Amino acid sequence: MGRAKDLFDRIAKEGEKAIDDFIVDRQSEELFLDFKQSADAGRGRKLHDNDRWNLSKAISGFGNSEGGVIVWGVDCRDDAAQGDVARCKVPIENPKRFVSRLEGAVSGCTIQAHPHVRHHAVESGSPPPALLLHISPRVTWHLIRQRVALNTTCVQDLILFPSLMQS
Repeated sequence: MGRAKDLFDRIAKEGEKAIDDFIVDRQSEELFLDFKQSADAGRGRKLHDNDRWNLSKAISGFGNSEGGVIVWGVDCRDDAAQGDVARCKVPIENPKRFVSRLEGAVSGCTIQAHPHVRHHAVESGSPPPALLLHISPRVTWHLIRQRVALNTTCVQDLILFPSLMQS
């Protein structure tokens, strides 16, 4: 199918072991793979604005390329020799709730909503260490929707990204 789907399927099948391997091997972020940690570890009453922004960028970016996978719950830091590499797990509190919030945010992240986004909670010990997000390529123009609070007024900024790939 493609590198992104292969990555998603591998992590979904191997679970925490695949994520542990990324950390041990100091896996770097790449064209098809991105590591994120939640701004509030999923503890907030709603999806944190930083998480929504990261989700919006990923959907637009991966959706306008060959697709990609975000692994939520992994700290990724710069390494002088390798670039951004997976360092450690940063568990997300109540992963099922976080998945629900991500799923609820998908339709509002791009205009038109991207129809090919899959979520998967990695099952493991307590708590599950990560969530996977797979974004398949899409042919369309995407508008990232970002809401910025200025005092009590909410302003909506839209950024246009042309599609690069065909399905």
